[in-house]
Amino acid sequence: MITIDTTNMCSHLQKKLFEEDGIYHSLWLAMQDDAEVTAAYSVR
Repeated sequence: MITIDTTNMCSHLQKKLFEEDGIYHSLWLAMQDDAEVTAAYSVR
């Protein structure tokens, strides 16, 4: 499993990414299963 420092990640994004019903959770799972898939996010 990938370890991410969530210190500066808002709770809203954490829920969307890490909770099973989150909109981005499937992306999180895909990133763990494929060494070539990466992601970045930016807060503007």
